[in-house]
Amino acid sequence: SGINAEYGEKVETYLSPGATRSSGEVNPHYTSTYVFQNDFPALKPSPDNKRGVKEMEEEKNEKEEEEEEELFQSGPAEGDCYVMCFSPHSDRPLPLLSVEEIGDVVREWIRVTSDLQHFTYTQVFENKGAMVGCSNPHPHGQIWTSSFLPYLISEEDLKQREREFLDTFPEER
Repeated sequence: SGINAEYGEKVETYLSPGATRSSGEVNPHYTSTYVFQNDFPALKPSPDNKRGVKEMEEEKNEKEEEEEEELFQSGPAEGDCYVMCFSPHSDRPLPLLSVEEIGDVVREWIRVTSDLQHFTYTQVFENKGAMVGCSNPHPHGQIWTSSFLPYLISEEDLKQREREFLDTFPEER
């Protein structure tokens, strides 16, 4: 809690230590970075939260073989979504944290993303400000994983791989 820099008022939010979230879960009285599974995930949660890429790819390949002739194909979009509160203070966005506190955030990003390496794609981002649709002023970010590589990311990946190939073998230009 504290004075929120963006709104200039004391705020208690569902991300505050000890607050009850809409799911009924009560946040612990955390004193540092705190991560929990998103109460409103953007993707269908993976069945056991540890499902491997191999299993997902096998299912995807089976589905693709069945739908080979169809123009539009669909499949399950599974993943896990987490919320990360950078600190217990609603008045301290990420750039105003101490170097030690920022180190705590980075170490937690590393810990969580290391645990999620079995997913095809992981995205870490900060939620900040009403202009980007963030309704909660408490400084926080999210970590989303998915069983698939989003289209734009796959296009960027392909371009980077082509560039790396051409840098390695310039005679192919």
